Amino acid sequence: MVQQILGLPPCSLSLSATKLGLVSFHNVSPSLRMKPPFRSPTAASRSGFTLIELLVVIGIIAVLASLAFPVTQSVLNRAYKLKAQATVKDIQVAINSYVTEYNRLPQQGNSETPIMTDQSSNLVSVLMGEDSSGGQNSLNPRGIVFLNVNMAKNNRGGLVDNGGQLSLLDNWANPYYVLMDGNYDNKVTNPDLQNQDQTVSTGAPPELRTRVAVFSLGPDGQQGTKDDIVSWR
Repeated sequence: MVQQILGLPPCSLSLSATKLGLVSFHNVSPSLRMKPPFRSPTAASRSGFTLIELLVVIGIIAVLASLAFPVTQSVLNRAYKLKAQATVKDIQVAINSYVTEYNRLPQQGNSETPIMTDQSSNLVSVLMGEDSSGGQNSLNPRGIVFLNVNMAKNNRGGLVDNGGQLSLLDNWANPYYVLMDGNYDNKVTNPDLQNQDQTVSTGAPPELRTRVAVFSLGPDGQQGTKDDIVSWR
C-alpha cells in the first residue's frame, strides 16, 4: 500500500530501511560502542607472588629467627640461674630452721660429704615433713614443713616424686648439693678451692664459716666450674 502511494517498487522500502539501519549502526561514534574492559597485561601477571619473592620472604624470616634464638636462650638461662639461686637459698634457710627446731642437722652421723637432693638421700623428704622412716629413726618426727617447692616440669626445675621418693632438681635436671657442718664447729670445707677457674679458686678461704652450704652445678652440669651457683658468694 505504502509502496503504491510512493510509487516505489515493492522491495525498495524494505531495502531502504535495511540500508538505513546499517547506516545508523555504522554512524554510531566509536566512543559510544560497547568495549570489553581493558586489563593491563602487567596487572594480570602480578596477581600472585613469584617464586623469588617467596624465597626472599623466607630468607628474611630465617635471618630474624637466627638473631632471636640466641637472645631468647640467653634470657632463659638467666631466668634459670636466678631460680636456682633462689632455691639454693631456700634449702639453706630450711636447714637452718630445722636446726633451730631440733637442735641438730637433718642427717645421720657427722659426715661433711656433700649430700645430693635426689633419691640417694631422704633430705628433701625430711625438710618437706614427709620423712617415712618413722619411730626413733625419723629425722622429722613432728612432720614440720621447712621447705616448700613447686613440682618440676619435664623433670626439671622443681620437685620430682618417683613413687614417694622425692628429688629436688634444678632447671638442668641436676640435683643440688648440700654441705653440712657434721662436727658442729660452724665451719665447712670451701668447694671453691677445687674450682677450675682460677679467678674463683685463687684467694678462696679454706673453710666457709657457716653451718650449711648449698650449690648447683649450673648450666654445664659439672662441679667446680665458674658457672656453679652457690650460697656463699
